[in-house]
Amino acid sequence: MSKLPTQQEIFTQALKELDTARNGLSGARDELNSDWAGVETGLTLPAAAGEHRRLARAAIATAKEQIDIAKSELHNALRVYAPEDDYVLDDPRAEIIDEQGGR
Repeated sequence: MSKLPTQQEIFTQALKELDTARNGLSGARDELNSDWAGVETGLTLPAAAGEHRRLARAAIATAKEQIDIAKSELHNALRVYAPEDDYVLDDPRAEIIDEQGGR
């Protein structure tokens, strides 16, 4: 019987996936910013293609901002389980795990 993940593990895995997505967006942005062909050949980007590239860059920036918001919310959710003030949670639904991984 497989063990179901804890909510903390789910949040942590989601954060890893968001990091992967954000890194992918950074890679796409970097590709769009690598105008090497025009520099060497003197060719310019057609205006319509340039506008679509600009819109793609803006969408990438917006997506990265949204990912940052999602990551911030997941970090806030994790703080519910491990508050910085180091106090005991009064909520009976709180999950407590001992050193042996038991509940």
